[in-house]
Amino acid sequence: MFVRPCVQSDLAAVERLAFDSPVGLTSLPEDSGRLAERLARSEQSFAKNVSTPGDEEYLFALIDEASGELVGISGLVAKSGVRDPYFNFRRERYLAYSQTTGESNRLARLLLVTDNQDKTVLSAFFIHAQYRNRANIELLSRARILFMASFPERFCEEVIVEFVGVTNHKAESPFWNAVGRAFFNMEYDQAEHYCGTLSKAFIGELAPPYPIYEALLNDDARSVIGKAAPEDADVIAVAKTEGFVQSPHVDIFDAGPCFTCRRDYLYSLRNSQVLAAANNENLPAGWFAPLAVQNFMCVASAERHLLGTEHQALRYVGEVPAP
Repeated sequence: MFVRPCVQSDLAAVERLAFDSPVGLTSLPEDSGRLAERLARSEQSFAKNVSTPGDEEYLFALIDEASGELVGISGLVAKSGVRDPYFNFRRERYLAYSQTTGESNRLARLLLVTDNQDKTVLSAFFIHAQYRNRANIELLSRARILFMASFPERFCEEVIVEFVGVTNHKAESPFWNAVGRAFFNMEYDQAEHYCGTLSKAFIGELAPPYPIYEALLNDDARSVIGKAAPEDADVIAVAKTEGFVQSPHVDIFDAGPCFTCRRDYLYSLRNSQVLAAANNENLPAGWFAPLAVQNFMCVASAERHLLGTEHQALRYVGEVPAP
């Protein structure tokens, strides 16, 4: 298995992944035209000379060496909010107190915010079910962080990652059913599709501008705020080993969690080292990536031979300890 940049000829394979991905993964929409645009923009971003982050987006493909098949994808949005506003709900807790009665109550409310604009976003992470194991999750996750380590000027100083929220057996979001449907007048899957294919300005136009008090929501909606879909447990575990911590922000549509970390505090970034290509034979287990943009590749130690001999230097990070 190895990771390389996506190219436009990957469209059919990426479409298959998008079809299999959960509804809430808006960065991987079931829309051929939109996916083709993103693949083209990714190729342009890798080819571009960049000194400061802008509207670049980088897509990475997980490839099965034996079959040559593209079996996973992940992405990096260099700077959020450049093309569209970046909305979240921020969860705030506060103490209400009455001097008259002496009664107090701890409450929580959700506020529509754009706090996460001007940050780098880890996006579009999905691996085909047959290949979804911890080793491949580690490889696809570490690859984009090693890319940031080699080219930090392309990315913002703070990095965020959001995870799809909890849905029920009908693929409906309890949070959306209680909140979003009333304001957007559409179903959850339609809202997520619009978010992945249209300008996100519609969120600011339709979402409630005033606080939403959690005490007024039903139990099903309250219980999923800040919770991720169970199938993302291993991906979240890998994110935590990198240093990501959960923030007070949640997704607008399904209330899935948002995690954040300073770029330079990411474990694989701050603990990586640059090695001469010939000096990598006796290292412990870890991940390798050449210091190249367009010819970027990332492999685990066992597949070092896939890197070939043309690279003069490699970026390496060893196994990442549990947090």
